Amino acid sequence: MAKDGLIKVIEGAINDDDNFSTGSYGKSRKEEKKMFTKGILRMVLGMVFVVVLAMGCNSGGSNPAGPSGDTGAVADSGSGSGSGSGSDTTPTPPATPPPSTPSVPVAYMTPDHIDFGSVLIGSNKTKSIILENKGTATLNITAMSVGFTFKAIGVFFPNTLAPGESWEYTIKFEPPSLGIHAENFRIITNDPVNPIVTTTLSGTGFMIVLPPSL
Repeated sequence: MAKDGLIKVIEGAINDDDNFSTGSYGKSRKEEKKMFTKGILRMVLGMVFVVVLAMGCNSGGSNPAGPSGDTGAVADSGSGSGSGSGSDTTPTPPATPPPSTPSVPVAYMTPDHIDFGSVLIGSNKTKSIILENKGTATLNITAMSVGFTFKAIGVFFPNTLAPGESWEYTIKFEPPSLGIHAENFRIITNDPVNPIVTTTLSGTGFMIVLPPSL
């Protein structure tokens, strides 16, 4: 814009000078002056152009403003790598905790069999049976049964056993007759899996027979 304006001013000066000169001498004089003036103007314009170009370079190479207020700023820097990670930002729902195991009693009786061996009729022999609660809840003892040949002596049973507690039962074998005897010692509890625990009992009754005196 500055260069065009300067050209118009100089051309106006030349035209004014043309109008001032007259006659043949004036025409030749006018042509010389006009050529001289144009040469000077070309030199001046060249210098102006160089100065304007130098000023444009020193300004940092900013983009000229575009039409309608366009500042010429480049919006896209082109720095994107295009290597998207593709990670899912949706939060992972918390895992459902496993259902808790309910507390239950577990009745456990040892041994599961007792053999009293041979016992003389008229005498007796005792052995022990252990009932233990191996569960996580109170074991309720609701009943106990035994036959006639084998008997539970002393305190029969407590009403309850806490987890980890145990109770000892004393069983007596007193054979009423000769031969082998067998019965079951049973305890009934609130164990939901094995409510009846059993120990089998066995023993043999014998007698000493003296030979008749001679």
